[in-house]
Amino acid sequence: MSHSHNKPFIKWAGGKEKELAIIEEHLPSHFKRYIEPFVGGGAVFLNTDAQEFFINDKSHELISLYKLIQSENSVFFNCLHGICTKWDSIAVFSEQHAAEFQSLYTDSSDTQIEGFIQLHEKEFSSLLLDASHKHILLSEIKKNLTSKLKRIKKIALQKGGITTPEIYENLECSLHSAFYMYIRHLYNTVSFAGNTEFYTALFYFIREYCYSSMFRYNAQGKFNVPYGGISYDKATYEFFGFGFVDEKGVIHSTKVGNLILENNFDSEDFLKQILKMNFPNASYKKSEIGAWHIFPMHVLIQALQKFDSLNRSELILLFGCTKEDMIPQTLTAISKFKAEYQSLQNKQKNIKLLCEKIYTDTYGRLDNKIDSMYDYADAFARALLYTGLFSSHGPGISAKIRIAEHSKLKFRLLAKNYVFSYNTWKSESEYWEWFGNPDAICLPWDNSANRKLIIQEKINLIRQLESVSAGVTAQKIQNDLQGITSIFSHTNSDTDTKKLEKQLITYITNVNESNFIHHLAFTEQSRQEILNRFMLILKDDDMSALWLEVNTWKSLLAIQGDKQLKRNFNIEEDLTPKSFAPGIGNTPDMELYAGSYIILPEVSLMTGIRQWEHEGSSVIDHVYKFIKENDDKNVFGLFISSSINIRTKWQFFILNKESWIGKPVPVIPMTITMYSDVIAFIYEHEAPIMDFISLLVNIHHLSLVSANFDSWYNDSEKVINSWKNKIIQSSI
Repeated sequence: MSHSHNKPFIKWAGGKEKELAIIEEHLPSHFKRYIEPFVGGGAVFLNTDAQEFFINDKSHELISLYKLIQSENSVFFNCLHGICTKWDSIAVFSEQHAAEFQSLYTDSSDTQIEGFIQLHEKEFSSLLLDASHKHILLSEIKKNLTSKLKRIKKIALQKGGITTPEIYENLECSLHSAFYMYIRHLYNTVSFAGNTEFYTALFYFIREYCYSSMFRYNAQGKFNVPYGGISYDKATYEFFGFGFVDEKGVIHSTKVGNLILENNFDSEDFLKQILKMNFPNASYKKSEIGAWHIFPMHVLIQALQKFDSLNRSELILLFGCTKEDMIPQTLTAISKFKAEYQSLQNKQKNIKLLCEKIYTDTYGRLDNKIDSMYDYADAFARALLYTGLFSSHGPGISAKIRIAEHSKLKFRLLAKNYVFSYNTWKSESEYWEWFGNPDAICLPWDNSANRKLIIQEKINLIRQLESVSAGVTAQKIQNDLQGITSIFSHTNSDTDTKKLEKQLITYITNVNESNFIHHLAFTEQSRQEILNRFMLILKDDDMSALWLEVNTWKSLLAIQGDKQLKRNFNIEEDLTPKSFAPGIGNTPDMELYAGSYIILPEVSLMTGIRQWEHEGSSVIDHVYKFIKENDDKNVFGLFISSSINIRTKWQFFILNKESWIGKPVPVIPMTITMYSDVIAFIYEHEAPIMDFISLLVNIHHLSLVSANFDSWYNDSEKVINSWKNKIIQSSI
């Protein structure tokens, strides 16, 4: 074992560099072979003496990096050197044009920023690695300069001034950020195949310079972590009160932040945070404190008392309300939008123009571009959904936020009893003590009297469930009600009433689920709603990824036949989505048991190479695990996505034929369109679940005789058509 530690050459989450000394104490003094299946940054590997090394990782990019370094690949090192040279040249450019940075700070109008970029377009073009993406780089330079200039002017107001070196440092950072975003764009668009050296160089660069060494991808499989920069983005955790950065730059976690770290944070804690959220505050427009004041949730509650729902455009109209006495003006603007929207020609094309017009007519100038306002509305809508009080339905910017059916009483209590109280703070620390404390405010149902009203409503709902349930289920509910009523009559403390409410929510969810499984799933209305939901998901319905899990589960339940279907995700009491299946413990989205078969459906809206790396690999892991644990069953994976990446097809094709365990690990890929078409056919012909499973088996058998993955995937349509014809013929 080496005692002079080699430092890992790449940042990697979960690295063992700090623990290395402890790990070394527990390793044998001599060994021949070192094996590490998930090497990551390689802190242990790089400091281990052995005759043979076998390292692996799930990230093909990381393994490519190790291989290229091992082979001293000159193409890779030249690519990396080229990127780093251009990166370093930004500092040289900044030093040469420091005086112009000062001028930009003095006049940071769009005209001045655009003039600066045009003047230096030749120098900026020299940063390009690919001339076809020049517009991306120039666009990022403008965006980052604009954003940074706004930020440092805000800081100057808060601090009472800013030094020339600070201006220089921040604007140099904005150019580095623009270059990083350009490299990130290339990384998300360049194909790994045929560009291994260049792609791996991009990968290594963004790993080194991304925020907090994070690696995160969006639903489309695009890497979306911003530049780390000279000051990490603290907006999100300060915005919600999870933590804050003090004047000395020290990061603090608040009490509510600690709840998250301890895994004790729930939807009511989050509701408290957005109820307390008020502007301006210690982290947002601090210099304007005293000039105006508003609680966004106060405006929202007033709006949802008047209107049944609010779409994204109408949420934007809430943002212009900066004082409580402006709320009537805001409600009038929403009414006007709703009226004019109905007669709007080409709604999708003109909705943003209408929203912008009504906003400016109501409040004056729009501070941000309208597209940015829609981004804010999306973020606000997601925050509302996390509280559990609201639901969302509809595609894209037409998606509507409304009060969830199961939370209407809580909303009424909130509207009637909650008081939005404005406080003044002697210091920022006093503000964070209040905002970051989950016990700083009480919800109207935190007292046992109001909580009992909610419990009584749940009991009434259970009685309604009894009336619409049949036979054994109705009798069981009746018996359960007697016990629930007895417990309720003896429950008085706040803690006990909250516990009982949670138990009743679980009970209602279970009863609704049972009714759906045994009765409602087979009705024409439910089946049509399932098929319609798949169409909405493809149109980018709000919460599409969550809905894809729930709807796939419902679609399988609605097939006739003897089966058991276990879901591993959470649902609300009305069977709408709540949260994903946990990404731990090799847990599939759901498990279908029928006869001698286990089917493991895995759904994803991730596309591109990330689909292959993450979701495709996950379903393989699930199938492998279930094959090992159920040697008396036939285990198949079913992978459903909006599109199937070429590598995903290839991977599944190979594993349908053979695997490292000496037999196939079969996974059948289907697009959402293919799958919903099959499900619609099953509903139309009342085909049983074993017919659906026979289709999956047929597609698996096709792989055994197909020459390549393309022919297997394309010929799957022929197998589906043949399967349909067989079912039609058997019913004649």
